[in-house]
Amino acid sequence: DNPLVQLEKTHHFQNASGVTASCSDCHLPQEFIPKMIRKAEAAREVWGHMTGIIDTPEKYAAHAPAMKEREINRLKANDSQECRNCHDAQKMLLAVQSSKAQRFHKKLLSGKATCIDCHAGIAHPENSGD
Repeated sequence: DNPLVQLEKTHHFQNASGVTASCSDCHLPQEFIPKMIRKAEAAREVWGHMTGIIDTPEKYAAHAPAMKEREINRLKANDSQECRNCHDAQKMLLAVQSSKAQRFHKKLLSGKATCIDCHAGIAHPENSGD
């Protein structure tokens, strides 16, 4: 599946609250300078499409692991800032989460982990052909 189709199958796109995330919510920083840097980096994917490197679903799928790794590394480097733009770890209701989730979210709150460490497939699940 292409990335949008993958997203449409997740809770970030369709959920009981009616709040949905779009591609830019996760892949484009809100702050001006980081946003401009990310836009310059994204030119790589535009160039890849224009030059035929990723212009078919098959070619895209072949390059998806490297693109995903770059994006995961970007989110690790910025402490999952795009996740934190919508999710406030301080306001998480740990008491209603499973004991496993509580354990991991306590690591998040202590600064020993960041969102993407556990939630790398949240919008583009591994089993969806990415």
